[in-house]
Amino acid sequence: MGAQELLSFFSNWSVILPLFLGIIFINRLAYSSKIILAIVVFATIPQLMNAFNIKNDVVKNLTYNIYTPLEFLLFYFLFDKYIKGEKGQMALKASLFFYILASLFFIFEDNLTSRFLDEWVCINNLIYTMWIMIVFYQQYSLSNTLRIDTTTSSFWILIGLLFYAPFCSLYFSVYHYAQQKNFSSLKSIHHIINTSMYIFFAIGIYKDSLSNYSKNSSTVNKQAYKDVTSNKQL
Repeated sequence: MGAQELLSFFSNWSVILPLFLGIIFINRLAYSSKIILAIVVFATIPQLMNAFNIKNDVVKNLTYNIYTPLEFLLFYFLFDKYIKGEKGQMALKASLFFYILASLFFIFEDNLTSRFLDEWVCINNLIYTMWIMIVFYQQYSLSNTLRIDTTTSSFWILIGLLFYAPFCSLYFSVYHYAQQKNFSSLKSIHHIINTSMYIFFAIGIYKDSLSNYSKNSSTVNKQAYKDVTSNKQL
């Protein structure tokens, strides 16, 4: 197995890590991590289609072209929670309106089974990049310190997407060229970034499960202490 094949292997199967952790810790996950888990669940289908080298172009094109807007919708719900303020929400809603118009154009202009709509994916990632910049701007413009809190699940989720989205805006804008042997380095970089994103998602899910477990344990301990205290008073 060559380097390209090895990178492809890790890229295709890396989705299993956040999927596995998400299923194990699902009862401990907050809203945002459950959205990431939902994205991972749906992403598993096209990822494993690549892993098993499915040759049916019609099925592959339809699967990817359905996944693209579904992923966008789930990320929209995620960033609706992350982005605060009137201006931020206006930008979020405006990007959704633009995306709907672009999606309708792609759907009516091209058959969803005729080809993989790489332009659609490119728009997804451009909008994700914009949303991430809004979140970071809001977080650090309201903070008196530039200290990065790596203990939160949102940090790892946003970093994972930030690794992926800007590069993939470029990658999918030249997707058909990137499939040629002369551009194999682009595919290798994509494999590395795709793997990294799912690893960061897995870390975010794990961090969230630990945080909520600690909160629940603290609540239980406090309640038990109150019960013991009240019993002594009686």
